[in-house]
Amino acid sequence: MTGKALDLGTVTVLDFPLAACANEPTELFFGAGGRPRAARVAAAKEFCDRCPHRAACLEHALAWPEPDGVWGGMTAAERRPLRRPRLETRRKDAPPS
Repeated sequence: MTGKALDLGTVTVLDFPLAACANEPTELFFGAGGRPRAARVAAAKEFCDRCPHRAACLEHALAWPEPDGVWGGMTAAERRPLRRPRLETRRKDAPPS
């Protein structure tokens, strides 16, 4: 994923205009609002489950890494264990400083 744009009220994923989350309220994926967290996360994951770009979205969140929100059907806490091996590999492969 080469870029994304978030405005204040709606998720707009430029690389994936047909993403299930396109034009949905950001608070569904990133919190805020009066909705309980568990209900919000479950609703966000429902969007991800039917999205054709789920794998690419998750890959983006793991590569950058995105510290918050539901990306590719996973919360930040669920992504954290997947990121650790990637970070270790990057450190191992990095040129000496």
